[in-house]
This record gives sequence, structure tokens and C-alpha cells, in this order.
Amino acid sequence: IVIDRHRKHRRAGRAGLPAPLALALQIPDAGVVRALGLLQILPSVTPNLFASALLPLSPLQSAPISILYFHYYSPTMTEVKLAIYDLSHGLARSLSAQFLGPAHSIDIVPHTAILAFGREYYFGGGIQNCTHGEFTAYSGLMPIEIQSLGHTTLTRQQFEAWCTTVGASDFAPESYDLLRHNCNTFSNVAATQGLGLSRGVPQWILDVPGRFLASPMGQMIRPILENMQLQGPGQVGGGYQRPGVPMSTPALAPAPVPSSAAAAAAMDNPWANITAKTTTDEIKTPILDSHCKPLMSADINTIKICVTKLVAAADGEESANAQQILDELASLLLDPKSPLPHEALEHSAPFLLLNLAPESSQSMLNAVYSLMLLRLIVLHPAADDGARVVLSEIIGIIGGRLIESAKENDDKSKDELFGNHAVRSMAWCTLSNATGTNFGASFLRQDLALRGGLVDSALLDISSSQQPRVEVRQSALAYLYNVAHDLAMCPKVDEIKDELSDTVVTLLCGMIEGIDEESNSTARLRRLLIVGKTLKPNHGQAAGNIDVAAKTLVNDLGFVEVIASLRSNNSAGEDNDAKTAKDVATEICMLLS
Repeated sequence: IVIDRHRKHRRAGRAGLPAPLALALQIPDAGVVRALGLLQILPSVTPNLFASALLPLSPLQSAPISILYFHYYSPTMTEVKLAIYDLSHGLARSLSAQFLGPAHSIDIVPHTAILAFGREYYFGGGIQNCTHGEFTAYSGLMPIEIQSLGHTTLTRQQFEAWCTTVGASDFAPESYDLLRHNCNTFSNVAATQGLGLSRGVPQWILDVPGRFLASPMGQMIRPILENMQLQGPGQVGGGYQRPGVPMSTPALAPAPVPSSAAAAAAMDNPWANITAKTTTDEIKTPILDSHCKPLMSADINTIKICVTKLVAAADGEESANAQQILDELASLLLDPKSPLPHEALEHSAPFLLLNLAPESSQSMLNAVYSLMLLRLIVLHPAADDGARVVLSEIIGIIGGRLIESAKENDDKSKDELFGNHAVRSMAWCTLSNATGTNFGASFLRQDLALRGGLVDSALLDISSSQQPRVEVRQSALAYLYNVAHDLAMCPKVDEIKDELSDTVVTLLCGMIEGIDEESNSTARLRRLLIVGKTLKPNHGQAAGNIDVAAKTLVNDLGFVEVIASLRSNNSAGEDNDAKTAKDVATEICMLLS
């Protein structure tokens, strides 16, 4: 992408740019589109070498060039997910310890299926496939979990051809064996061999049959499980129709097949069929109700020191230029209500973003100072369309870096800048501020892929086991809180109406999981507030309304006990956030009762 002086985005094409490398440049002349065609760039090229190669080319001989960031393209890929069901409908958790003994008890009787290409593939009476909605409607089962296994470059036709081949041999209907060759075996082989993924079915699922037989009563339960083999409404192998065979376990008669839109939603969201109704029974939650605004970091006392440090870090003539650019910006930022025109951001935003570039020679501190100013920029309303484009770029660039740096990379490709705790904390602070504004929230509602990626990355950063720095956890939670606030104020913007959204499911599970292990009272309070906002959204409805779907989810997943335990978590000398967290936990338990 080429960003010219008018902030118009032009696609440069990739002539001379072998995949997967493409670059984003800030240049004053879109003539670089032609110049790119003259270059032969290797994927290992550095930004400095790239700039050096461009400078001698007309019309760029006198053009200042800055490499803002790299973006790596990937081939067209399809996400593959694993749907995990409990064939016992919850009975295994309550009864298995009695029959098998505590040492051999299990939580579920697992059935798994592969979700890909808009279809659900599973082994039961042969390899079958149908839409996820068709399967759940026919079987009366809903997944207890859906895991992402990765992305495949195979097409649906290629995968179904593989299914047809193994469906006539290794996974023929008569090859089914409860303990050694079942639905979970197929899902594992389909993921690792059929789709070429590195992840398959979790080992604990594959080990369930062995745990049964290791118990004295295991052999007695085996006949019961044999009757639980799933035979659904799907198609065998890659495409020919197989008549549906009723399940041998008690189940409801096949329900009408849902609409394609509903089936598509259910494909990604196991609770998509739960209507997000509210109850009008009034439950007073004064503490939750008092948290009715986004979390913002609006301190302007650091503006002067940030400008001073960034100017001091600039060299020679660039120092004087930086002084002028940042002084003009600072004068506007000191007035919190002052709209920012495009002219004020045209030079200052690229200057600040350049300090965040992966190959930047500037220090970590300069990145922090730049982010401290950017967090204030995103709080201001845009005065014109040009300023709105710049604000969008700031959110997109910082968000993209957070997402990429959260991925599991080897040391050579690790983003050291955004792996720094101070930089990462301030980056989350910047996006939290952006999400708390009307423009930023609206922008992220329109770019659901970016918002979803940021939610996933933030969830990694709130785990005390993965992120030991409390300031990073707090900042990531501030972002998630503002996402929850936006969802509560503007519900059902990214999902089919009247259904529990993927984001809500992710937030609820992510906030409650591990909350009892969070030692920081502020982080624990923010987790609870997000749960409370989701259970009792505040979007103009009558006081006391509760989202029944969210309540059902929390209860079904057994999270009530976890939240209840936080009410009596007493400690000497606890601070205000710790006391408030206990009160919020009490209010949430009232909502869940």
C-alpha cells in the first residue's frame, strides 16, 4: 500500500515484490508505484536497504521515504476448528466418579468433529458431513467447546476427495471401534493428515477410552458407550447422500434445518441458538450500574516531557523539524475537546509511528513516549475526513503490531519492541482510549477481523501465567472492558440479531477462566466488571434487565462457583479495588441466581 501526501490509498500491486513481502511506505509521490516495478526485492530485504534502493530512482531522488511497517501476505487459507461435544449430556461429570472411582472419573464422554469450509465432518456410520446447524438440530447436541486448530491451504474439494478415499478403507462404516477407531480418531487423523495441520484432537480426549478400561467398572460401561455412536443427517465421504439414521441415544426428533444465516452463525458459535432475551425482574446492582463509562487514560501532564525527549532523540536538522511538528501537536492536545485537523496529524502521526517501526533504530523509551502522545491523539475528535483516515491508520497499525507480536514466533522473528512490557502496556492503553471514543468504537465495529484479533491477543495478555507484568494485564483488560462497554451500549452489531455473539462468549469465558488466580486487585475487578456488563448490558433498557443467554452460558460452564468464591476472598490490608471486587462478585452472583 502506498500512502501519498493526500492520504489516498493506492494498491501498488506486487510487480517485483515476490510474495510474501509487501511494504507500507509514507512518501510524497505516488510515482513509487512505477518505481516498484523496477525492483527485484527479496523477502529478506531490510527497510533501510529497500529505502536505499528506491532513493536513486526518479522521481524519488529528493523524496523523504519512511518505512512504517511490514505486512506479510499469506496464501488463501481456510480456518479449521474442532467441535467438542459431550455425549453424556453432563451425566459423566456427576456419575463417572461413582462408577469408575475418583481416580478414573471423567468430565465428558467426548465426540469430536472437524469444522471447515462451512461443513461439519465426523465419523459415525462412515464419514459424514453436513452444516453445523443441521447436525446440532438433528442430534440435539451443542458443542461444549470449539477450538481453532489452524489454517489449511487445501480446498474443500481436495479434503473431501481425501475423505472419500479413507471412507472406503481406513474409515469405512464397519471399521468403527469404540476404543481404538472412533470419531475422535477420525478427527485427529483428518486434522493432521487430511488437512495437514500440526494440531489435532487434544490428547486428553484420545485418552478417555483408556481411562475407562483402567477402572474396575470400565468394561461394564462399554456397552452403554457403544450405543452412543453418532450417525447424523450428513453425507458420506466427499459428497454422495447417505440417509439419516436416528441416534441410538435418547434425542429429540430432528428439528427443521435452520436458515443458512443461522447455520453459518452456529458454525462459529456453539451458543448461537440461545436467544439473547432479557428478564425484566429487577435486581439492584448499584456498583455495577455506577461503572457506566469507558475507561480512559487522559492525563495531559506528560505531554511536555514526551515532546522534550523525542526532540532530544532526533538528529541534526530533524531535531528542529521534530520540535516544530510536536509543539504544534502539543498545543492541540492540551485542550481535551479540541478537534484535530488533518494538517495537525499529517506530519506528527508519521513521526510518532516511525518510532514504532520494527526496524526502528530508536530506543524503547522513544516508542513509549510516542505511544503516550498517540493515546491522547485517539481521544480527540477528528475535524475532517483526512484526520479520520489518520486515526484509522493509527488504530490499524498499533492493533496489527499487537496481534502479530502475540503470536507464537521463534526468537528470530519475535517482535522485541512490542514484546517490551512498557511498550505493550502503552499500546493497549492507546487502543483502549480509541475503543472508548465514538469514532474508534465505530471503526472497530466495521473491522471485525481486527477487533476479534485484538480481543484474542488481549486475552493472552491478561493471563498471569503468560503475562507476569501486571501493568500489561491491566492495560489489556482496559481494552477488553471498553469492548464490553461498546457491546453493552450497541448490542448485536457483529452477529445475527437475538443471538449470543462470538465476542460475548469469548469475553465471558476469558474473563472468568483463571480469575481466581489473579493476584492483582485492579485486574481482578476489571475482569468482574466485564462479566457484569455482559450479564446486565446497559443500552437503554429498563433497569434490572439480565441477558438470559449470557446467564445460561455462565451457569452451563460451571463458572458460578468460581465467582462465588471471590466474595469471601479476605486478605489483610486489602485496597479499595479488592473490596469493590468482592462487592461486584456478590452482585454478579445475584444476577446468576
